[in-house]
Amino acid sequence: MANHHRIEMDGEIFAPDVPSLARELHMQLQRYIAAQYPIRHATVVAERHALLETAGVISQEPFIESMPGYTRGKQYHELALPQETRIVLEELAQKDTVIPAQLYRHQAEALETFLGQDRDLIVVTGTGSGKTETFLLPILVRFLEEA
Repeated sequence: MANHHRIEMDGEIFAPDVPSLARELHMQLQRYIAAQYPIRHATVVAERHALLETAGVISQEPFIESMPGYTRGKQYHELALPQETRIVLEELAQKDTVIPAQLYRHQAEALETFLGQDRDLIVVTGTGSGKTETFLLPILVRFLEEA
């Protein structure tokens, strides 16, 4: 049975934690360079190995940035929007590919502000927070209303 939480490289199986994966990729690149550019002189081979082991020469330590969790917002049927709009949004959300199944709070508030109160707004939030959807959902709804 396959274990989807392990990776096999060069016949070895290991758990893909970020530091281990970075080290394995670094070693794979070292082996590739050695195979593609063979050197016969032992001293030069040792110098190349030492150089390739130096941080920043062929790879660097991974930079890991944690992302905040964003608060879930209202369901589409709970939004302060016209009933027809809520029904269409619910139907689109069930298709899994058109719009997010669940909005973040700032997305729901933006939809209610723009579509329900007809006010312009500016949304400033972090990476991965759904700014694109926040921008595009009102446009999609306006298209649907005009169709």
